[in-house]
Amino acid sequence: MTTKKPRPAKSQATSAVATPAATTAPAAPVASPAPSSARTASITVGLVKGPDLPSRLIAWWGGGGWSHFVAMVLPGGRYVIDARSDRVGGAPPGVQVRDITYLRGYECLWLEVPCTPEQATASETNLRSVLDHAYNKVGIFDFATGAADKTSNGGSFFCSQLGAWNFARLGLLQGDLIPFSKVDPGAGLAVCWGLGARKAETPIGLR
Repeated sequence: MTTKKPRPAKSQATSAVATPAATTAPAAPVASPAPSSARTASITVGLVKGPDLPSRLIAWWGGGGWSHFVAMVLPGGRYVIDARSDRVGGAPPGVQVRDITYLRGYECLWLEVPCTPEQATASETNLRSVLDHAYNKVGIFDFATGAADKTSNGGSFFCSQLGAWNFARLGLLQGDLIPFSKVDPGAGLAVCWGLGARKAETPIGLR
């Protein structure tokens, strides 16, 4: 009669080999947006379509029906901060504070983007920090050709790029998921709706 030899116990080393450690790095934490109950303020932005042919072509090409994005209507409703390629509203090209009356005769849609009171204050601070920065003509060309815009996070902006940059700085938009240089006015409108925007009254400077 033969007896079975007892099976040797697995060593800790054998167990370690049988269950390899995970090789995938943990995902970077993503900041959570402020709860809706905290968003008691708003940022007023604007979508504009000019009467000239180039504006109409931009509105058609972008697919959203708009040719210009106003990054912010300043408190009081008489001035805006936006990025333009022309001298208008009493200001030179680039990122400037402009008299809102330059938009008389333009087709406009005004939106209130909900945010916290702190974000509303920071929005104006952000935009004023880049006043006098140049208009991003290279970005516009790259946008049209589909090339990578090397100035996306640099010192120049086109209209909707400025708005997207500001939203990202406020924590409302993840700039690594939606490159600022690929946000045209129509996409800017979609971003605003996604953030829970609602239609705003016409600013007092245009009434």
